[in-house]
Amino acid sequence: MAKNKKIIRRIETVTLTQKITQTMKLMATSFLERTKERRKRIFAYQKSLEDLMQTLVEVLKDFPLPKPPVNSRHLLVAITSDKGLAGGFTSQMGKAIGHYYQKLKEKNKEVVLLPIGKKGIRQCQKEELPFLNHFPSIESEGIENALVDFLSQAVFEKKYQKISLLYQPRSVGTALSTFCLRPLFPLPFPKKRETIEKADDFSFLLESKPEEILSLFLRLFLRSQVLFVFHASRYAEQRARMMNMHQANENAKSLLKTIKTNYNRSRQAAITQEINEINGTLFPQHR
Repeated sequence: MAKNKKIIRRIETVTLTQKITQTMKLMATSFLERTKERRKRIFAYQKSLEDLMQTLVEVLKDFPLPKPPVNSRHLLVAITSDKGLAGGFTSQMGKAIGHYYQKLKEKNKEVVLLPIGKKGIRQCQKEELPFLNHFPSIESEGIENALVDFLSQAVFEKKYQKISLLYQPRSVGTALSTFCLRPLFPLPFPKKRETIEKADDFSFLLESKPEEILSLFLRLFLRSQVLFVFHASRYAEQRARMMNMHQANENAKSLLKTIKTNYNRSRQAAITQEINEINGTLFPQHR
């Protein structure tokens, strides 16, 4: 009976664990759908701003775009997370940071790491990589605007020759090929487009100085890029967490089935033993 009580307590523990994993799976699914819709809207916003910047550069021949300085400094902004239970998302992101850091170092670049999120900071500390600890939490309020301010200042003050955003746009796999290194500076303008109206067809009346227009639209452009990368990374994180909780829930179901089978066998064996003892008492065997 003591053995059966132990099994019953274990069944209760596994059942509670199954309820928790099922709840977390539903929460991750809900967050995933919301993030997916936001990512679609931000993608449209980002493309519109890119087209507008492209038009301004093509129309205004003397549009004062910032030029990269003559140095080898490369700012690598890694978008990570604060929370765990996301499967291999966090661990693979840490490996990607070390991989791209060493890859840029091999090109004789002075790499400056800027991890966004607690997991990225811990990974840099674990691998003893030098980094800027400006944004310790990705869940803090106004993190996107603060990062845009930092990047805008870095662009206008010409601190870095290149600025890149490292993130995972999807969680289909855990290979390094699933990560994306998105160039942010130098600005990707002007671009060659197959279908574009001639510059003479445009007529602009500028009420502000070109420098003021640049400052405004450059900030909007950087903000659109940062928002898209943030939501793409969150989408991958929530998808990985949903898949991880689904697998944990299935494992709990399988374990619960095995434990209940063992409990039924143990209970049946105890009942059979009691029946045999009763039969032995009521109908003793005569020698």
